[in-house]
Amino acid sequence: MNYSKYFDRIKLLRNTFLEFTKRRSLYGYWTEELEIDFEWIDTIYNRMRTYKYDLITVEMKRCNKLYRKYNAK
Repeated sequence: MNYSKYFDRIKLLRNTFLEFTKRRSLYGYWTEELEIDFEWIDTIYNRMRTYKYDLITVEMKRCNKLYRKYNAK
């Protein structure tokens, strides 16, 4: 399949986020902030998986910010 060049990075971000929530969520409960972040990550992931979609600069910056946020903890 022809994915975007950033697809592997988005997949890593999504997996990192899910690992973070698995370790840190209390009884599987997600805060509103976690839900919003995951909805955004999942939307980008599905868009890239379904279409050959490249990220724009603003999306790349947000991905980097989220990765640092959830990978550091």
